[in-house]
Amino acid sequence: MNKRRNGFTLVELLVVVGIIAALIAMLLPALARAREAAKATQCLSNLRQIGEALVMYTNENKGYLPVQYNDVTPFADPAVYDTPNYLNWSCFASLIPYFNGIDSAAAIWFCPSAGEYTWTGWGEPTGFSDTNYMVNSVVLGRPVSRITGSSDIIWVQEDRFCWSYAWRRPVFNGGSPPIYSDWCFDNGSWGQEYSNVHYVAGSPGGNQGGGNLAFVDGHAEFREVGSLHPSDFGMIGIPGVSNSNDPDTVGQGQPYYGAFDN
Repeated sequence: MNKRRNGFTLVELLVVVGIIAALIAMLLPALARAREAAKATQCLSNLRQIGEALVMYTNENKGYLPVQYNDVTPFADPAVYDTPNYLNWSCFASLIPYFNGIDSAAAIWFCPSAGEYTWTGWGEPTGFSDTNYMVNSVVLGRPVSRITGSSDIIWVQEDRFCWSYAWRRPVFNGGSPPIYSDWCFDNGSWGQEYSNVHYVAGSPGGNQGGGNLAFVDGHAEFREVGSLHPSDFGMIGIPGVSNSNDPDTVGQGQPYYGAFDN
């Protein structure tokens, strides 16, 4: 009489372990994409709320967009908010009244996908000042009525890093007529640093990604990396030097005129 066999043989166990390992290997990329998609959705929601606050601000300020005089200024320093000094004022500070206080606003000031690479040296994020969003210098302080095609002109874009400062990108370089630059930055290792926060491993094309953007009319949307041009920021080319349709592979300091300065 044959005895009943209990349990698995070593070979059977190895086969099961191999199958489980293969399934995990198949599922991990999908899980990573799902996590990143969730973060990108949260980021898009943040920018929509910021865009809505911008619309409310302009409606209550004679149609003018917020101002920010300095290229780099404290983003959310409570001392600055409590004692307003417009020469050291972040344009985002103007939107605080349209949220439920600074604590509530702090939760939407940054994209959950940002911060993978640590910003070190100065201006590291704090509890109140933690952002990767950057405002477009070309439209700051201008009436919306002068911004032709406001639904196509970027107001806020994002970077991979988080910090405690509000940056203006493109940069205002002064001059008459005014000159702007630094709307894109290719650091060589992950491609475009600006508006390429949502990188999805394994996507077609290799380093495939993009970023969320808020526009002057208040809406927000995702754009693929490589799809932005100076014209999306309201910049026009300088004859013989630059072009409104330059790709984001141009030099970081490539100069342009602003379309709304005349």
